[in-house]
Amino acid sequence: MTKMLQLVKSRISSVIIGILLISFPLIAYSQDLSQLKISATEEGAYRTLLKKSGKVIWQASWSVNKTNKDGKDIVKITERGNGKYNDSSQDISWITETSLIAGKNPLILETIRTASDSGNNEIWRRNKIFDYSNRKLIAEQFEYGKLKKKKTARLPETITFTSDILAIILRGYNFGTQEPFDFYIFSSEAKLFKIQAQKIGTETVRVPAGDFECYKMELILDLGPANLLTKHFLPKTYMWFTKKPPHYWVKFEGLESGIGSPYVVMELIKFKL
Repeated sequence: MTKMLQLVKSRISSVIIGILLISFPLIAYSQDLSQLKISATEEGAYRTLLKKSGKVIWQASWSVNKTNKDGKDIVKITERGNGKYNDSSQDISWITETSLIAGKNPLILETIRTASDSGNNEIWRRNKIFDYSNRKLIAEQFEYGKLKKKKTARLPETITFTSDILAIILRGYNFGTQEPFDFYIFSSEAKLFKIQAQKIGTETVRVPAGDFECYKMELILDLGPANLLTKHFLPKTYMWFTKKPPHYWVKFEGLESGIGSPYVVMELIKFKL
């Protein structure tokens, strides 16, 4: 990535953080996320397999950096991955950087995902920016360094995340209840998907990182009146989180990146606080 792009990213982050530090927006939460714990030294890795064949198609690792600005914790989560991501015809590598303000009600600032080929040349970049001051969401799509598409959406009153860090955010779910947690996912196409997450039981899960006693959650896409039709045709989505705090993510089962993408299983390889 060029120095110019890095400068632009830095300025975007500075402007958004500055706005948030002056005045926090009013965002409705269907559930308190105060149990969410993100360690400044956290790191981990996971793999993604095709459900039917068990073939590993890509792997990724993540790390966390935490800073403090005017008494508020600014968390940056960086994921690095490689393989045939999102049904790509060739192996690619990518870096995803998500910034958020931690706290009882975490607020996403931006997510930037950059993909490169084997020669480390940028193929595409997807920016998802949360402009709370104007209650606007911005999605930018770059191809080979050039902006090809830019769309906006109205920021909902209900809390909104990106799918890139859902596994971290849902640690804050109150696992002592059966109450559902409602939220929106903002996509790189500037679309909003309403999701309901709910604990449905407990299971012992075996993954490369070991055996874990877990809470099992189901994530349901809310399509309104179409729910009666789609619930019988759309594959189910599940996530497993450790019963032991900080309830870190262990396993995922569902569509890789939306309708039409392969049904996959993601498994924790390692995790360290």
